[in-house]
Amino acid sequence: MENMLEVRDLCVYVQNNGHLNKALEEVSFTMEKGEMAGLVGESGCGKSLTSLSVMGLLPEHAVCSGQIKIGGKEFLSLPEDEKCAIRGKDVSMIFQEPMTALNPLIPVGRQIAEAYAWHHSCTRSEADDEALSIMKKVGLSRVKTGEIYDHPGHPYTQALLSAIPSVDDTPKERIILEGEVPSPLAPPGGCAFHTRCFAASERCKKECPAVKETGNGHFVCCHFA
Repeated sequence: MENMLEVRDLCVYVQNNGHLNKALEEVSFTMEKGEMAGLVGESGCGKSLTSLSVMGLLPEHAVCSGQIKIGGKEFLSLPEDEKCAIRGKDVSMIFQEPMTALNPLIPVGRQIAEAYAWHHSCTRSEADDEALSIMKKVGLSRVKTGEIYDHPGHPYTQALLSAIPSVDDTPKERIILEGEVPSPLAPPGGCAFHTRCFAASERCKKECPAVKETGNGHFVCCHFA
């Protein structure tokens, strides 16, 4: 099946006091048509930077390298006008703070209609009708529990999943991660997670783990997976 989104070896560097510091390191993933995926992690781990990179909306003080393909087409190297033609039509982003993404003085439907009209040859009335139709279709989706929930391979994933409350009050062991996310200005050597990992060894402090395939399209970066 065709990949609708391909991200390969994505790195993001943020300028600070005249120096470029790596804030995102070699992120790779693909998404097929109709597939849903989630980036999960703590504040500051790079979720927003990844999304902004895919949209081509990184702030001026940040630069990225690697490869991003949308619908099989290389995106990062496109001129800005061609990126604008793709944004909102082939790829979109729902921002965390609606008050900063939407104009509170303009009705939401009007703003949706404006975005629709940007990518379609239509009248304002037709755009308004389409915006109303889109708003009526908005709902919540269900996602099937995948293998990652049943057999998480990375200690960080195990800790995140242990924080999910049990719906039937079944006792479960909570994995508490000590410390804070390392600063990109002074990243630790070896595995970037070893300073907070409950399973870390001396090897983790010295050697960065390679990407391993664990089966069924799942990959993990851990010496012990």
